[in-house]
Amino acid sequence: MKRVILFCVLCIGVLYTNAQSIFFPNGKVLNLVTSTDVLYLETDIRFYTRNSSGNDYSWAVIHQEIEPGWEVSMCANGDCKIGIPVNGVFDTSLGENDSIVYMRFHVFSNQKNGNSKIGVKVFNTINPTITDTMWYNITYTGTSGYNESRIKIDYTINGNIIQINNSGVKSVTLYNAIGQLVATSNTNAIALPNLHGLYVLNIVFVNNTQATQKIIW
Repeated sequence: MKRVILFCVLCIGVLYTNAQSIFFPNGKVLNLVTSTDVLYLETDIRFYTRNSSGNDYSWAVIHQEIEPGWEVSMCANGDCKIGIPVNGVFDTSLGENDSIVYMRFHVFSNQKNGNSKIGVKVFNTINPTITDTMWYNITYTGTSGYNESRIKIDYTINGNIIQINNSGVKSVTLYNAIGQLVATSNTNAIALPNLHGLYVLNIVFVNNTQATQKIIW
């Protein structure tokens, strides 16, 4: 009888561990080779916490090699910070639901070719043996894509309105320094938010070419 009870306890333990394990639907390693100077959503890595709440999971940066001249910020399930913090907890109130969390890095390569590598360990706070590591390998080639030097955005600011003076503007989008979309417009003018700081202006022209430029507001 004792052997049967012990076997059942072990079975329950294995089932609990499997139910709580981290599962990456699209893999836990991102290898991104891009010519796009500004990355916002392209670096998403998501994982399912299954029966556990995302709030039970923490993260810690264990490796970072950032190309000199690149600017990087980070979002952990919607909790966005400028730069790369050392560690934190996934806040499910900012994400999609209690079982799916994500991490992404916003990258401004400033048109400087190079490579960056970031390693992030994720682990269950209640049971630290449930753990895994996400790797972000990003290479910028600079051969095409968004390039401030190819299409210079001519703009003026009047009050809190940016007026684009280039011809053939199809749409305008504005992002903050941590990659969050703050405004869109289908005209050649767009409103700035009340909070002053660094923003990224992206223009799509009628011939579908694009240009991006950082502005200080």
